[in-house]
Amino acid sequence: MISVSRYLKIFCFCALFLDFPLPAQAEVEDGAHVDPAIVESLMFWVEKELGVKVPVPPQVIASRKSFDKIIGRMEARYAGRPQSIYVPGKVYMDSSRWDPEDYVQISLLVHELVHHAQMFMPGRAWACQREKEILAYNLQNKWLEQNGHYPFANDAWIKRVSSCPEKR
Repeated sequence: MISVSRYLKIFCFCALFLDFPLPAQAEVEDGAHVDPAIVESLMFWVEKELGVKVPVPPQVIASRKSFDKIIGRMEARYAGRPQSIYVPGKVYMDSSRWDPEDYVQISLLVHELVHHAQMFMPGRAWACQREKEILAYNLQNKWLEQNGHYPFANDAWIKRVSSCPEKR
């Protein structure tokens, strides 16, 4: 006979999994190219927001292997766990997470597309590379809000990750 407390523990355990399913992991083949229609649509939005014309959108690849290789060679430290990265002309998304229907993943792509657009803003000067993150996170948040979702990062966090290192 099962005790009431044991029955409640089993019930709560089952309810946890029924009410709060684990997020689905994307099943994208490593090295797959992200649909150009998605990239072009988002690039158009970024261009409009920034008032800049980007002659060619970047190639967007979902590849955990390439992503890890690039991150491993970089000297910069990252806040949190990066899931996307911009290398001039290319954006790498983590293929283990990339899902074209996940608004957070799409917002990460928007963020990287902002970095691509920044390459075509020759009159714009930044105090350091990290300062470029302000624009990228702000537009990422704006895209999320316009699509009915919460911002990805708050202003304090954005300020912290985009602050230029102090000169010694």
